[in-house]
Amino acid sequence: MIRKIAVIGAGTMGHAIAGCFARSGYQVSVYESFAEVRNTCKEKIKNQYAFLSSEGVLEEAEIGAALDRITTYEELKPAVEDADYVIEAIPERLDLKQELFASLIEYCPEETIIASNTSSIAFSDLTAKMEDADKARTMVDHWYNPAHLIPLVELSCFGNMPEETYLEVENLYRSIEKRPAKVLK
Repeated sequence: MIRKIAVIGAGTMGHAIAGCFARSGYQVSVYESFAEVRNTCKEKIKNQYAFLSSEGVLEEAEIGAALDRITTYEELKPAVEDADYVIEAIPERLDLKQELFASLIEYCPEETIIASNTSSIAFSDLTAKMEDADKARTMVDHWYNPAHLIPLVELSCFGNMPEETYLEVENLYRSIEKRPAKVLK
């Protein structure tokens, strides 16, 4: 069961993804190597929550608790070492993503599901340097932008993972859909 989530990268997509999971009750670790981005991550999420609250989509009383569920990290290993699910939202560079996935395989428990938010890199290229056992816990879960306003995620499994693992991720995303919907003006 997925309880702890790690988001890698706190830029445009990463901080919003982290905010969506935290808002839905999950403990979220956010790893960001750049201090300026890391240090403004929770403030950006707080501003997104404030906007959602002003539109009647989020109760103001929920904001503090959701923010408390987010912890930022300057080092990767402590951010992911107890995660059940990791999603990366780093720049669209194959070399960076392959390097990150190698580190995640080293640092995460064997049962951790590892996802990429890539919108342009082929899964076969992303996983080209992985062993089959590691590919079996890897997928592409592409969020639409802006994540806090468009709760739409494309889940892509390429026959590499057991169906029960895929369904666990599908259920994770269904759990974040169970919030009141409202058309924003």
